[in-house]
Amino acid sequence: MRYAHEDGSDGVVRVSASNLNFNYLEIGPKTDAAVLPLPAIQTAVQSAAAKADFAEYYEVKSTCYAGKDRSLVPCGIPYRCAHSGDTMGIISGTVPQEQVERMLKLALETAERTPTAWQRAVAAYDRETAQTFDSARRMQKPGLFNFLANPRNQYDPHSQVIVRLRDQDGLPIPIANADIFFVSNQQEKGTIPIQSLMEDTSVSGVSPNVILFYLRVKKFQRKEQDWVDRLADVFDFALDITAIEPAAPRQSRLVCYLPLRIPLNCGQLSNLIQPHRSTIIDVTLLRLPSPDVYQLIKS
Repeated sequence: MRYAHEDGSDGVVRVSASNLNFNYLEIGPKTDAAVLPLPAIQTAVQSAAAKADFAEYYEVKSTCYAGKDRSLVPCGIPYRCAHSGDTMGIISGTVPQEQVERMLKLALETAERTPTAWQRAVAAYDRETAQTFDSARRMQKPGLFNFLANPRNQYDPHSQVIVRLRDQDGLPIPIANADIFFVSNQQEKGTIPIQSLMEDTSVSGVSPNVILFYLRVKKFQRKEQDWVDRLADVFDFALDITAIEPAAPRQSRLVCYLPLRIPLNCGQLSNLIQPHRSTIIDVTLLRLPSPDVYQLIKS
């Protein structure tokens, strides 16, 4: 996967990673899931392994959406602005200088700590972003000898979905010991699976229980001469997560992670995943021992 000059970035830094307007979802076990008998746990694990439906043991505990549950932070995308360089660099680049200085001046002059002043700055930065995309639409057309590639795709809005796995005691569950699936429902005409939006995945080297999915949520289409929303065409799916105990084969049968499946429809998706933003999903998987883990015997 290319990270230099990556679509949805300034050439080095992803826009969705630098935007402070993120969405949050917390998923955890229901109250009665912790007291499930061993046969029910084993059935759920076997059903998940067979990709069959199994009873729901989890629920959405909390959500927090940017612009709904908390105020937006001003965020703008300047035109033809790169991470560094004398031509397009954000510090010394001559091309984006006027727009960058205008945005910096606005930030420095927004001294009032009032919601009205803050929202004025948000609206101004949104206008700068709209101007950037209008300029890219008009001025980034492919040249005569570059008809196969479209430079406007560099501006395709992307999103990051970050999943963090822990057990009920707060201990991290390494991604290497887990499987995360986006299980699509029956495809309808004109719809696409969410997997077709994924450009990249990566597991954190610092926190091995964290995985990131990079999605191209809008794409510039020559026919429409505009950026087309791809999320609107994603059909309903379920987030499916299973994990195994990283231990010897016999020990692994004594401790099980209760599998998770949470359905997501198109309406929920539009609130959760948005262009130029990250979505953090905290997942608590139940780690349940077999009755054979502890035994009382006569001395």
